[in-house]
Amino acid sequence: MKTRYLILFSIMFIALVGCGNNSTSPINQTSTATNASAHEPHTAQPEKVAPASPIPNKETKYSLNASTYKENDNYYLKVNTNLKLSSEHYEGAPVDGEGHIHFFLNGKLVGPIKDTSPYPLQNLKEGTNTIKLVLAENNHSERFGVSKELSVEKAK
Repeated sequence: MKTRYLILFSIMFIALVGCGNNSTSPINQTSTATNASAHEPHTAQPEKVAPASPIPNKETKYSLNASTYKENDNYYLKVNTNLKLSSEHYEGAPVDGEGHIHFFLNGKLVGPIKDTSPYPLQNLKEGTNTIKLVLAENNHSERFGVSKELSVEKAK
């Protein structure tokens, strides 16, 4: 009886070890974001980066548009995209047709945009400010290849 349990345990152990983490897999390779301190979830910790691959459904084309406006001395960014922006799966595995927007202000990563509500623009410098937006999957892969650049003038 003990021999059967030992054999069963050995088989389970081998199966478990065989299905374990393979550190040579590209999915498990890590990199550090260069502007990590500005993007809340990236505070100097390595993140999983998905390997580049083509969009599974080539018929699906994602679009991104944005505009800025000023209201009561405050500046806002309004985005419009056909990609479903999701807080629920943010930083999780990719979900087809879903993700977030990487928001860069004057070349620095400011944070994710996870919904289409007006986004307050803070820390604008006087004069011209450059905004870059990039569609990203839940795991931060920018493989959609969709971006938008615009500028906003802050009055002196």
